[in-house]
Amino acid sequence: MTPLDEPDGRILLAFLRLCDRASDSLAWWTLLRLRPNRIGSGALQAVYEVARSRGQTFAQVVALTDTDPSAVPRAGSLVQGERKAIIATLERICPLLATPGAAVQAPRPLLARLSDVIQLVVPEEARREYLRTFLEQMVDEADASNLSELLQVVSSTEAAGFAYVGMSPYGFVTLAPKVMPNLNLKHDAERLLKCFGGVGAGSQVSAEEMERTSEVPIPRANMIVQYLAERQLVAISGPGRSSESLGFFWCRLLPAGERVIKGFEALPI
Repeated sequence: MTPLDEPDGRILLAFLRLCDRASDSLAWWTLLRLRPNRIGSGALQAVYEVARSRGQTFAQVVALTDTDPSAVPRAGSLVQGERKAIIATLERICPLLATPGAAVQAPRPLLARLSDVIQLVVPEEARREYLRTFLEQMVDEADASNLSELLQVVSSTEAAGFAYVGMSPYGFVTLAPKVMPNLNLKHDAERLLKCFGGVGAGSQVSAEEMERTSEVPIPRANMIVQYLAERQLVAISGPGRSSESLGFFWCRLLPAGERVIKGFEALPI
């Protein structure tokens, strides 16, 4: 777990992502979920349900509240007010991170501009310094000179970010591909199920074996396996060894999972 996985780090990263792409659904989800705004899980689920019924993204439904708070049942006014507050902050920080045209004087170093953003977004001074130090290391290692280059470096933490903002496995499986098009969760799930090989229902595979053979990143594998457990394809037991390992000791194949492995039923992703 890095500083960007902690609540204030997730908020900071979400603001950075919105400066890069204003329609980033994960960033909007994160800010609505983590900022002190009286928006709870029920309101977030209401936004998601509207998005699913209309065939729109989470970010598009949040934007609908600008002119029609009733677009989100029971929570539209809260979402509208929070979106206005978020946009007001974006109007202050995004110009700091914009890459000017060739005719404009070169901007200050990226880390200096990020420090200004941290000052505006993170309230506690001790936490500001903590995040500055971490981002300095990332900027130096990646030799990033602009926001887009920095976000490419931190993109590997995004799967973990879904878990840290309190998203359910079902929410992850349905929303993640919309905001991270490069993810192929069905392929990852198939790799995880292949860890059982040709054995039948009731067989068990250790988390350590799954980590070693599936080659699916641990944060993503955790969410997928939990989703498969919710769909009763597998059962999991025991706490994981650490935050860097899968969140269980054993994974047991259930009859529905066996039918998927044998090709009798489609994978529900």
